[in-house]
Amino acid sequence: MIGLFLTFCDRFFDLLSVAAAERNADEVRWRRQIGRDFGPLPESGGRW
Repeated sequence: MIGLFLTFCDRFFDLLSVAAAERNADEVRWRRQIGRDFGPLPESGGRW
């Protein structure tokens, strides 16, 4: 019974980390798009 619970937790955290990675990839894509449209973002050392 405890093994089943641990397996469930493991899968659940895998899903969470996948969701976080996808969100991060979306943000990177968004920042790249802005970089193409407006030049580098200020925090990356560029000027707007």
